[in-house]
Formats: sequence, C-alpha cells, structure tokens
Amino acid sequence: MEITEWSNMIQEEREHKNVFFSGSDNSPIPLEQRRFFKELDYYPPDADYRFVIELHEHVGEKDIENRRHKRK
Repeated sequence: MEITEWSNMIQEEREHKNVFFSGSDNSPIPLEQRRFFKELDYYPPDADYRFVIELHEHVGEKDIENRRHKRK
C-alpha cells in the first residue's frame, strides 16, 4: 500500500470515528454533551511509524475464558 493511500485510509477511519462519537447510540460521549463534540485530536499520520507485517491466526485456544475453565 502506498503512503498516500495509507494516510487517506487513516484519515477516513478517523472521520468515521468522529461520526460515531457524535451521533451513535453507542457513543461513549453522554447524549447531552454530544452537541459540543467536534472531533477527536490526532497527530498527523507519520509514515516513520508505519510497518507492514504478515498476520497469522493462532490455531490454539480461542479465548481466555476457555483456558480458565479447563484449568479448574
């Protein structure tokens, strides 16, 4: 992914989060305070902190809850 595409993707995600915070029923901002919410503050995307890795799904236990129950 090119740096410009990566930066645009981050900006788009941030815009979606601002819309969620300002208008969703599941927003963590109390309803009476949402009208004052403009947007979250972010540092600009910095390509020096970008890294690309290959992700692999762990095939073991699916969650901590299962492991705790098996230890009893």
